[in-house]
This record gives sequence, structure tokens and C-alpha cells, in this order.
Amino acid sequence: MPDWVYFHSMADIRDYLNWRGDLSFDISPLNEVDGLILSYLSYLEMDDCFSGETESPEGRKDVPEGEMSGPMPYQKSSFSLPDRVVPLSYAVEQFFRTHTEKEIAHRRPPFNTVPYVARQAARTKRFGSLMVSDYVNLIDDVAEEQMAAMIFWVDPRTAFASFRGTDNTIVGWKEDFNLGYLRETPGQRHAVDFLNKVFEKICAQPKGSAEQFAGDPEGIKDSSGSVSDPGFRIYVGGHSKGGNFAVYGAAFAGAAVRNRIIRVFANDSPGFRKEIVDHPAYRKLLPKIVSILPDSSIIGGLLLSESKDIVIASNETGLMQHDALSWQVLGTSFIRAERSDLGRFFDISLRNWIGSMTDEEMKDFTDALFGMLSAGGARTLSELRKDPLRTVSEIFKVSKNMSPEEFQEFTSVIVRLVKSGLTTFREQSEEKITAVVAGAGTNAQKSRSKTGGKGRTKSGKPKAKQQAPGTVYLELKKTDPAHETPG
Repeated sequence: MPDWVYFHSMADIRDYLNWRGDLSFDISPLNEVDGLILSYLSYLEMDDCFSGETESPEGRKDVPEGEMSGPMPYQKSSFSLPDRVVPLSYAVEQFFRTHTEKEIAHRRPPFNTVPYVARQAARTKRFGSLMVSDYVNLIDDVAEEQMAAMIFWVDPRTAFASFRGTDNTIVGWKEDFNLGYLRETPGQRHAVDFLNKVFEKICAQPKGSAEQFAGDPEGIKDSSGSVSDPGFRIYVGGHSKGGNFAVYGAAFAGAAVRNRIIRVFANDSPGFRKEIVDHPAYRKLLPKIVSILPDSSIIGGLLLSESKDIVIASNETGLMQHDALSWQVLGTSFIRAERSDLGRFFDISLRNWIGSMTDEEMKDFTDALFGMLSAGGARTLSELRKDPLRTVSEIFKVSKNMSPEEFQEFTSVIVRLVKSGLTTFREQSEEKITAVVAGAGTNAQKSRSKTGGKGRTKSGKPKAKQQAPGTVYLELKKTDPAHETPG
């Protein structure tokens, strides 16, 4: 029996794993679908594997030994990297050992689906040999930060730095809003630090120690014993906010790291403030960015991005297109599409709304909104959903305690969002009407030019009567006495 039962109209990454899972990366190089899968796998929680509290399965020879320096869940902002490296298959095995199917089923997407995708991937030849290292999971309520990342080793010369998107924590969602008014969020700063720490560490490995990174290290060490081969390749990627972190980290990492980056995969990821997209470091990275955007998605259209989006087809619409399992796959690529009217509506409405606010207004609105959500002590969205009546009650209490000026400012921001949406809807409607009218006029002109006038051909002869399908017309001549009607 399969790991899950699902119905879909087109193939997705699970079908890709079935179809191409037997092909190694040597035979079929890393592509955009692989980029999404490796980004998606970052949602698999590996804290048990990297916390130093879990013993390796008895007899396992493929799990290197080593003391752990961290991380722990909800670790504060400063972080150190763990020395341990584990096979993806072991990380999946450990997850299912410590989590029940019932518990997984009650999680929200993608945390209820990624364990099964990870297990399917680990059973393939293509992904089964992946090694995982440098897992960090930073959640800091005070600093308003949520950043998790890990390294997937495709081979000794190829690393994929994968950044997790927004998780189930309220602080994680608040950081998404903070992207709109902060020059740099703590998560973005740590994305830069993460890439620098990981790859500076690798370049300084003593001779022989590179064996932990997936096999024979011969040919990748220089004369000093450091892993500094110019052929060393780095890929970076993430889904949702993780893609934002991937791009930011790649753009502002050290020169030695930047020069080894081959591609950066931003999968339906929010953009940046104007000062970031205008920065020389960001613009230099643009040719390496692969930005994937479903045709009517909301998240990927937020803020600014100068990268050329690859618009793709999804089995869902609107916000539900953010689910990576809905993206349609054909071969080694996603099926291409065009940005829909709904997608353009979201792009214009939200960008105009954000653009109508000052940084201070955006900050005040964000603080007020998430202050309401966390007023009852909830730390996750799941906790909010458990007791919706209490959540509404707490929101009402907080709003009552606002000063008249604070309440007016908060509601005015919401009113601006509604007005922005209505304005965009009206403009798109007018565009459509104009296009229809113009198209009708053009068709009428073409029709007249073909007929030479109403009911006549260009030669001036009467136009033949059009016969509807399945209809027989009888022409009766009045001059034929046989057809005269008695009067």
C-alpha cells in the first residue's frame, strides 16, 4: 500500500521521484525540479538527529561519530554548527521513530506531507545517497527570528544549502511581515552567516577529514590538505521565505562563497525592499537566480524582485498554489504557464498597499496584528486554531485596549488594503472591456473588408445564405406555378 493516497490531474514531484529516481546526478544533472525537492526537504525536522541526544541505530556503519555542539530547538540567535553528518535515509528513519502517523496527520502543510516525500526520496538511487550536515534551527521570539537550514551533499564536490520557509510559529510569520519594512531581518543576517560558516569551515578542513562529506575525497584537496578545489560547486535554495533567505545569503556572502555558487532556487518566494534589489551584490547574483512562480500565487509576488520569473502551472489556484506538491512537472522541468489575471491582481494590489505605507506605519501595523495573535500566550498557529473562540476573545480585548489613535491607524491600514484591491479590480475590468471592444471593432472591420458591404461579396453579388448545421433551406420561386399557394 502506498505511503499516501492522493488524486491529481497532472504529475508532481512525487511522480518525478518515481519516474527519475533511478537516475543518479552523474547521469542527469541537477535541475529545477531537484532544486524544489531539496528545498522542500528542509521542512523535515531533524532536531533529534543533530541535538546529540539521540543514539545512532546499533550496528549502523554509515553514520559518522562525533560530538555535537548544537543546535537545539528554539536556540537563541548566536549559533554554532554541528560536526555530525548523517545520511538522509537515517534522518528520515529517526523522524518516523520519534513521530507517529497520527501526529503527522494533524500537522499543517507542508509538515504533514514532507516526511512521506522525504521517505520516498531516500528510497531512490538519485536522493538515497545524500548526506546531511550543518543542520540549524533558530527560533527567537525576542529577536523575532525563525531560520532553519541544512546542507545536502550530492557528492564530495557538490553541496546544496537548503533554507526552510515559514514554519508553524507566530514569530516565523511575523518575520515575513518584517521583510516589508526592515533593511535586514535577523533571519536574513543569519542566512549570510550560515553560508560563510559552512563553506569557510569546509575550505579549512584538515587533510583526510573531508571523507565525512559523502565518500572518497581524493582530487578535491590542495597541497595544504584543504578542500579548496575551484571545481567545488554550491547550490542554494528554499521555498517561500526560505527562498528569500537563499537569495539574500547568496548575494551577501563572502566572495569565496559567492564565486562558487552555481544556481540559487527561489521557489514561490517573497522579494525584497528597493534598496536590496538596487544593491550591486544583488544585481550581480541575478543571472544565477532561478525564480519559480505559480501562475496565480500570492506569496511569490510580494515586494520587489528583478529576477526573471519562470511562471508555472499548478493544480491549485491563488494562495493554495503555494503548496509545492501542486506544481505540475513534465520530465525535468515544471510545466510553463502565463501569469493569470488573479495573479496580476494580487501582485498589483499588495505592492500598492505596501507602497502606500511608511516603514513606521508598516511596523506599527505588524506589531499590532501579531500582538493580538499572541495575546493569549499562543506561540504557534496550531495553538490559535485549537481554541478559536479564545483567540477571537483575546483579539477583541487587545483592540479595546488600544488608544483611539492606535485603533484608527490600525483600521486605516486595512481600509487601504481593501481600497487597493478595489482599484486594481476596477482597472483590470476596464482593461478587459477596452480589449473586448477593440477586438470586436477589429473583427467587424475584417468582416466588412471580406464581404464588401453588408450581405454582399466583393463582386457585389448577394451573399450566399448561411446554413446552420442540420438545417435544410428550400428556395421557392414565385414564378413557378407549381409552387403557388392557393389564395
